[in-house]
Amino acid sequence: MDTPLTTAPSLQIERVFEATRSRIFKAWTDPEAMKEWFGPASCRVIEADLDLRVGGEYNVKINNEEMGEIGLTGRFIEIDAPKKLVYTWQWTTPPMDAMGETRVTVEFTDLGQQTRVDIVHDGLPGDEARENHQEGWTGTLDKLEQYISCNV
Repeated sequence: MDTPLTTAPSLQIERVFEATRSRIFKAWTDPEAMKEWFGPASCRVIEADLDLRVGGEYNVKINNEEMGEIGLTGRFIEIDAPKKLVYTWQWTTPPMDAMGETRVTVEFTDLGQQTRVDIVHDGLPGDEARENHQEGWTGTLDKLEQYISCNV
């Protein structure tokens, strides 16, 4: 019997940044900025292309210390600048591509000179994938925090 999608593992992560919501949203949606911070410490973005509109696609190529070059793609489902992004997430490099398409929701909450970022990554194929993505998102947010503090 197939497991219903509603029981597929998801992860939730939250971080507060010392920057305005518009600044964090811009870093999240600017391909040049993404090259500086996206991905955990073991990764470096080689290419980032974003068509920031509902139905628009994004493609990111990452150099990972362990796996070499890996690809990530998806399409934007919802854009409510600078409050919320919802997009699909699909690895294009084996063996990660076997995970299939998942969904990421990112909400940017204005706290004055701070911003809370809430990420929900839904539809992960299992607990191991959830744990790996939790680690990846944590490292990614660490790099975003560093990027924000260095690019005042």
